[in-house]
Amino acid sequence: MKLILILLAALVSRAHADCSIQRRAPRCEGAECAPAMLDAFENYKKSNMDCGVFAEAAPYVLRSTGKEAKGTVVLVHGLAASPAHLRQIAEKLQASGYDVVAPILKGHGGYDELLKKADFKEWTEDVKFAGDIASGLTKPTFLMGHSTGGLLAAYEASERPGKYNAIVGWDPALNLDGPKGPGVQKACIAKHVPGWNFLSDLPTFLQGDDEEHPEGPACNHHQASLRSARDLQAAIKRLCGLDDAAPIMNFEFTLTSLCALSEATQAMTAERMKKLPPSLAILSKDKKTFGYISQDHLKDAVLAKASNKVIDSDSKDHRIMPTGCSPSFATDYKRAEEWLKKHPGVGS
Repeated sequence: MKLILILLAALVSRAHADCSIQRRAPRCEGAECAPAMLDAFENYKKSNMDCGVFAEAAPYVLRSTGKEAKGTVVLVHGLAASPAHLRQIAEKLQASGYDVVAPILKGHGGYDELLKKADFKEWTEDVKFAGDIASGLTKPTFLMGHSTGGLLAAYEASERPGKYNAIVGWDPALNLDGPKGPGVQKACIAKHVPGWNFLSDLPTFLQGDDEEHPEGPACNHHQASLRSARDLQAAIKRLCGLDDAAPIMNFEFTLTSLCALSEATQAMTAERMKKLPPSLAILSKDKKTFGYISQDHLKDAVLAKASNKVIDSDSKDHRIMPTGCSPSFATDYKRAEEWLKKHPGVGS
């Protein structure tokens, strides 16, 4: 059975090899642009599905359920996840009166094989496209992201200062030194990924047995990662009531995706941090996550600007933090929404 699934994934991958993502947003802003923006986003969604993204994990736009929207939030998922992972945040925002634009990062939302197509530059294009769509819905516009999504939200805001009124990062990967792991480091250098200057190790679940896997962690979906993936699936099913086969997450990392994350952490420099609008970081207690995203360095990076704020969450799990099955979800969401209300900007 496993061999059949592997062969099926390979066939699907080849079938999608020549696909391209459609990221063409109309050149206009304001509510009158909304129909054209929604059509453009539908083309983006369809092109992603043509490239192997499952319908359940596809990007989406949610329009405010209120009479007049308070603004638009670009909502960015994390590494090995999908927009579906943040659906509960999106629906809370929608019910609170916000429009929501949730892009999907290149390589996500399909079979694990798809994650080998992860690419930092394409990730930035996905978030930029979502920002352009947001500009044609309701202003002001905001950015919100989980983990790698929080990092990419910050990068997008630094690319276009003044476009967004505020940012919220749920465990954002804003570590200016990036993840360290000798095996991954060597492999990524071989792929010409620059900037490896790391202070801490990859989390335990990505570290392999050096004798059994001399090439280092995460290079070939090694056994340690697979064991952890099974444990994580079971935990998510038990804690969240989710089907562990649902394609809202990939339960294995790929070397390509880790290299893309590394490139993203290196690109988000201290100079870029200075360009950000008011930024809130909500941090979980997950020490495995902060084994490779230094919590102290993250706080320092965020608090380097006086208009920013860091809040410690009661959530103990990085992966379930932005979902309704986290015990602190309601509190964390309330804090996030209060931050948006505090920075309404012009046109609200």
